[in-house]
Amino acid sequence: MLGFIRCVADYQTYPCENPTTALTFLQRHSLYPKAEVCITRKLPDLDGRKETPTYVQAVMAAIVLFAGGVCDIQELVGCLQSPKTVFPMSSEDILEILYSMATLLYAMRENEVKISNRFHYSVSYCLYYLENSPGSTPSINDPELPSSKSGPRPISQPTSEQPTSEQQRILKHELNPGDRVKIVGFAGTGKTSTLVQYTKKWSKFKFLYLAFNNKTIKQACKVFPRNVICKTFHSLGNKAVGESYRNKFFRDIQTNMVRLFLNNSGHTSDHATAIVQTLKAFFASADESIMVEHTGFGEDMEECEKQIIVEKAEQIWDKMKALGATEEEYYMTFSGYLKLWQLQKPSLSTDTERYDVIMVDEAQDCTHAMMNIVLSQTCGVILVENPHQQIYTFRGADNTVLDVPNSRIFHLTQSFRFGYEIAYVGATLLDVSRKIRKTMVGNYWAGVVRVEGKETWLSRTNRDVFDNAVKVTGGDSPAKIHFLGGINTVGLDIIEDLYNVLHSKQNYELKSSFMKELQSTLIKKYVEKGFRSIEEYDATRKKQLELTTGILRNYDDVPQLVRSMHQFHVPDPESAVKLEVKDFFIKRWVEKGLASIKDYAEKSEDKQLEIKIGIVEKYRERIPELVNRIRQCHVWHPEDADYILGTVHKAKGLEFDTVQISGDFVSIPFTWPYLGRFPRNPPALPEAIPEDEWNLLYVAVTRAKKRLVMSRFLADILKVTKEYYVRFELTEEVCKKMSLWCSEHGCCNSIPADSLLIPERMNFVYVRILA
Repeated sequence: MLGFIRCVADYQTYPCENPTTALTFLQRHSLYPKAEVCITRKLPDLDGRKETPTYVQAVMAAIVLFAGGVCDIQELVGCLQSPKTVFPMSSEDILEILYSMATLLYAMRENEVKISNRFHYSVSYCLYYLENSPGSTPSINDPELPSSKSGPRPISQPTSEQPTSEQQRILKHELNPGDRVKIVGFAGTGKTSTLVQYTKKWSKFKFLYLAFNNKTIKQACKVFPRNVICKTFHSLGNKAVGESYRNKFFRDIQTNMVRLFLNNSGHTSDHATAIVQTLKAFFASADESIMVEHTGFGEDMEECEKQIIVEKAEQIWDKMKALGATEEEYYMTFSGYLKLWQLQKPSLSTDTERYDVIMVDEAQDCTHAMMNIVLSQTCGVILVENPHQQIYTFRGADNTVLDVPNSRIFHLTQSFRFGYEIAYVGATLLDVSRKIRKTMVGNYWAGVVRVEGKETWLSRTNRDVFDNAVKVTGGDSPAKIHFLGGINTVGLDIIEDLYNVLHSKQNYELKSSFMKELQSTLIKKYVEKGFRSIEEYDATRKKQLELTTGILRNYDDVPQLVRSMHQFHVPDPESAVKLEVKDFFIKRWVEKGLASIKDYAEKSEDKQLEIKIGIVEKYRERIPELVNRIRQCHVWHPEDADYILGTVHKAKGLEFDTVQISGDFVSIPFTWPYLGRFPRNPPALPEAIPEDEWNLLYVAVTRAKKRLVMSRFLADILKVTKEYYVRFELTEEVCKKMSLWCSEHGCCNSIPADSLLIPERMNFVYVRILA
């Protein structure tokens, strides 16, 4: 780092005409005392050249290294451009020096010098605003602006009424028929709002806005002008094709349905799974027929076996397309009728609607079938995308759909959603996961990484959502909760059905064992009545077991015990609650039991069903109580809730003031015990982490507007880039407040009094992750 300071000091930039004045104003920076002591003690040859530009540049470099974030760099620029009547340094000089430092810092990281990426990020962030600001940087003493101690200094950030330079380039571009435009933007960079402004500016065109869910469309209808029609892909497909299948419709093709089709033909469960995967791959593709490539098995399966899979898939697809009455296993699905619509080669630019421009939001989540529909149109097309938010590869989306030939590309890098601290975490995730070293620019307010305020808890799976709901609704003061997408997204009804499957099987087995023991026909009659009452009303399990165990110990008193059981379990026969399984698919497993349906879920790779089975196995006897409690605590409007809970998939496209990241995302092993020293090398990343997993975490982090609550696993990921959230203080200043002993847990080392600086870790409160 001393070499960095010396290199910046020796850089021959435009001559600083008044270095003495510049140094005077630099002394007003909060980090100047540290920079001065560092240069005096470690670079004494520069200390003797205080009246030269070399020393001024050395001080600037030292301040950059001591900077805790963007606000300190903004304060540095403000010092050198105040007061407004006398500029110690010209804007060109400041830009030149900052660019030289940014280049050096970037080169150091590219050459694997172990420094935090925060240095380069903070300088680049400030450079963005300096270059794109319509006005000059405000004075550090401007009384109309907040103090630098309370937050970063604003640098004339554009407002929604005043488009950024990036947005202006898009708004000026006129689309002609056949033109293809891509708008690539980070999270919160105003991609959708840019489309709104574009449609208002080019009001002579008729636009079709396409998105993926109804909630986005409802919001779009409120903000787009009248020359825009807002639809989902599936609503267009349903209107053109899907309505013909409204009497034979099923949400998605399932392995058990294919099993019914195969019946006793000698095919295994693996074959049924392979057929499902083949059909889903075909539905997502732009291909006109099912091919061997859709099986996705490569060399793991013989060619003849692949061909059989293709033939069976074709048979099912033919039956799905049939308009007449068919068996349940051949019902049409969402993806099926969208594929059928794509195969019909619809025209959206020449039919009665005659759209001039089609806009696709979140284009990275399109399947090849969807993209084929859009790109086959003769009108202009705008694709809005953030490749780092692609979290639907399991539906057939992948980045190759974004390879659009002959397209004009525009970039949006400035986020209006969050400040630079949250933007820094998002940019660091991109660096760690993909080695993408681009500066994600937030608004000029800091944003914080702390624990405070009303929170939205974002999880990877519904298992964690359920766990969080159990946690916050417990205790003497249960919290009000709201599930993103509504309470039905958690699947409480299915969880109840699975619980009932578990206990229906237990009652069936218990009854069978008792009947083998009891010989008297009369007693059997009473026992059957008793078990029937148990099946009708499943109240307190403990009392039930006491009574049924009592039957085996007291054969002579069975009639009385049966009557007691009946009175206990069904005090009011009319209000008796039955162990009823409502879902028609789950009903098929009542006699086979939960173990059988779990085996099916694992073999068919039904992750959602596996999650719900795991919840039932974890909470078992508490399920009825917990489900009822969660329902009572749920509120329909998020503004009425104490906590908002949901998965990242449901949160996509939304934003919240405070976001807490749950612990079921991708994580890395990191057990550095600190013990008074920093590790020489940062932790390594585990291999083969799916890109989707990183994207999920990136989307979760970038939902936060004001506060991001980090769990320890997320802080560990940031340590890969040597971000330890440590700031350095002057030893002489620390001595005035406390004794020189290391305060790190488990460390008994004293700090030498002649130390120049003392590292101080930021005071984090890590969130405990549920086991």
